[in-house]
Amino acid sequence: MRFMWTVTLFAVALAETLWPIPISMHFEGSPIPISRNFSVNSHSDSNLLHQAINRYLQIFKNSFHSIHAGANSFEEENRRFLDRSRDQVLQSLEVSTVNEEERLNSNTSYEYWINVQNMKASVVGQSVFGAIYGLETFSQLMVNGSLLHSTVTVHDKPNYHHRGLMIDTGRRFFPMSLVYNLLDAMSYLKMNVLHFHLSDYCRFAVESVKFPQLTASLNGQYYKQDDIRAILEYARERGIRVVPEFDLPGHSKGLAPLAEDGYLNFCSDNHREIYGDPQNKSLETLQTLLAEMATLFPESLFDIGCDETAEVGLCTITNIKTLEQQLFDFIYSRLGKVPTAYEEALFKSKSAKSNVVIQAWESYRAFEVVRQGNKAIEGNGGHFYLSHSTVPLSAVWTDIAYNMTAAGKKLLLGGEISFWTDEYCPNFQCWNETNSHHRNMPVASWMWDSAHDSIFSQSVGNMIWPRGIAAAGAFWNFNSSLSTSSMDFLTRYHAQNQRLIERGVISCPSNCTCDTLSKCGKLYPHAVLVNDTK
Repeated sequence: MRFMWTVTLFAVALAETLWPIPISMHFEGSPIPISRNFSVNSHSDSNLLHQAINRYLQIFKNSFHSIHAGANSFEEENRRFLDRSRDQVLQSLEVSTVNEEERLNSNTSYEYWINVQNMKASVVGQSVFGAIYGLETFSQLMVNGSLLHSTVTVHDKPNYHHRGLMIDTGRRFFPMSLVYNLLDAMSYLKMNVLHFHLSDYCRFAVESVKFPQLTASLNGQYYKQDDIRAILEYARERGIRVVPEFDLPGHSKGLAPLAEDGYLNFCSDNHREIYGDPQNKSLETLQTLLAEMATLFPESLFDIGCDETAEVGLCTITNIKTLEQQLFDFIYSRLGKVPTAYEEALFKSKSAKSNVVIQAWESYRAFEVVRQGNKAIEGNGGHFYLSHSTVPLSAVWTDIAYNMTAAGKKLLLGGEISFWTDEYCPNFQCWNETNSHHRNMPVASWMWDSAHDSIFSQSVGNMIWPRGIAAAGAFWNFNSSLSTSSMDFLTRYHAQNQRLIERGVISCPSNCTCDTLSKCGKLYPHAVLVNDTK
């Protein structure tokens, strides 16, 4: 259960390494030096844009700093460039926007233009967030203190509005530092949706003022409401929407404290699936809880999972369908949000009406969802479940509009990669035991304890990246003629991974092997002790 990234030797300074690949780009001329006093100027009134400019100025300075790191032929050439007159050195970048809108939604434009000519450079964004993406692309054109070409034109925008990463905190808690690190990586890759899976068999991961018993026994391993607000703002500053998911009516053992206090009914004693009782006690409790959670998340999409439900105990397929439909209607009519769920709500319980966004993940693909008339998110596990180290790079780089008509593509919101934390669970209560691939104890169950947060973060980051780089490119502008074995792909892929690592992102280096328990052939510290006892 391993994957390995093979290194392709290349001179980054002499290659085009933009990622994701823009829809239109043209380069001419030799590299031009960047002034030691390079500035980024903007007349925009947007605080978000000025914050982004300050972040990217540091990245630009880091690129310039490398010119002094040592002596090689490319750096010596840069030194000669810098000895030329001021009119042969790029002094500044002008950044502007067509509109100053700072609110994020599913229709936010990320379109931008870059122009470099006659020693003048500009970035224009259709929105503030488009301008931020333009800054990212411009940063990728800077290598060793120089811009790769003297003439540059780029016009770029994504093919899909939804370019997401799902993280499962309903099982193993993700420390705040890891969430921020993942958001940083997403911003560098132009991914714009964090799908926050916040409840499951192990926990309800968000503080509830109305039902404080939900987090009372979690020893601080949950997000206080102020933490959620901090994550949302950090994400917004980087153009990332946060979609909450509270998994119902299955995967709901995290809500067991409410049953103990008489607020909820479950289908059976294992507290894994909520029963929609005739008196509507469960429904009323869930509505109260979801209404509170909705106030924390301005995002229009609101996900309630609805996956892997079963006819067990008191629950029948009719009962399951009724409860799911009641919740969908509440989310849409009362909360004013767009309900979202996994494929089972459309194909198994058949509770989803046409206003429910469906994420394909196991038995179905997005093209089958849109044929039913629902908007779709492609998240097929064989392509995008990066918690499985067996998913190869060639599967991640794929066309998510596979087998779709032009009409179907209009219903495709985009795609998501997912990182589930089943393998980090401490016991058999953290997953659905009926699944055959979960018969053994999780291989990383020892990482459950918060004392191992740092190692857990390394394990997660090294599993998601760099494969997630390929997904980000596919969600942005997939090119069917580009093979993952080609020099062009590998050059861009490895260069982007190196950028992530240099910027502090936790990612498996391109020249080694990473899996759940190890990095570059070395087991994470506690894993040595575990293996020695076998």
